[in-house]
Amino acid sequence: MNRTTMYGALALLAVAGLAGLAHAESWSHGFESADTPGAPDYGWDHDPYSYVFGETPANAGPVARVASAPNAAGTGTVTPQSGAYMGAFGTTNNNTVAGHPFPPVAKVGPATSFGALEFSGSWPTAVPGIESYIDVYLDTGWKDGSGFDYSVAISAAGTPAQHQRDFMFNVYKGVDAASDVLYVAGSNNTSYKPLDISSIGYAITASGWYRFDYDFKEVGESDTTAGYLEVTMRLLPGGGGDALETWTRSNPADIIDSDGSGGIEARTVGGRNYGWFPYIDLADADGTAMALYTDNVRYENPEPTTLALCALGGLALLRRRRPARA
Repeated sequence: MNRTTMYGALALLAVAGLAGLAHAESWSHGFESADTPGAPDYGWDHDPYSYVFGETPANAGPVARVASAPNAAGTGTVTPQSGAYMGAFGTTNNNTVAGHPFPPVAKVGPATSFGALEFSGSWPTAVPGIESYIDVYLDTGWKDGSGFDYSVAISAAGTPAQHQRDFMFNVYKGVDAASDVLYVAGSNNTSYKPLDISSIGYAITASGWYRFDYDFKEVGESDTTAGYLEVTMRLLPGGGGDALETWTRSNPADIIDSDGSGGIEARTVGGRNYGWFPYIDLADADGTAMALYTDNVRYENPEPTTLALCALGGLALLRRRRPARA
């Protein structure tokens, strides 16, 4: 490759990477900052369809921040995964909400649109995909039969953006009191109440912080085949680390087709939708209702900065090494 060609290639890489910055978005909350009056409760304040159905924030579970709380057994203290504060997520009853699109649920948890005012009907083609995670405290001392679900959903393509599909972590406390085992599974659905997943779930025998991690990406694309969405869901230690268990969810009907081989009209997948706890039904051993403790919530379209910066560095190095004219 001659010098001119190399300059051109590096410049194109830099431009492509930097162009992606304009399309990247990132939102995170660790509950370290006090809530702003009149603003969402730490970014969690509305029913996932409040903008579509005109519902009010009261239809979602309440959110508070706390520095510590008793564990389910009453023998210890839950402290934040990181920092000085964590989220305490409660529930509300939506049985009386007129026109609600979901089944009547007595214990609906909080929802977030990840810092945005509306859902997105556009897949972020300028960046590698979508990543999201949340840290949750899983307590093996919860009452038998306790549970909750958490979803990060994707929108359908188009405007206004509508819901396309959920990617759900299901959590259930086994009914064998002697074992004190929690089970976690990955799916596309919620039961809106505790569901026994002990036959398929990953067993957790130690209370502590765990991370629900998501990686949304396009797979299966070729010159003649439209790519589609694949979501890798990982259960990690709190704060991150090696995966304890992994679930991969995909549906060929969730078409992304970022290169347009199938025609732009073929695309069915949009972008950001919600993060949501469809239900939270937790209690201590005596049956007293408990909050769910969370920390370190993040949603991101990763920025391709590494590619751009490497290319810019290469350009600078070439210029520095360019020989002097005779």
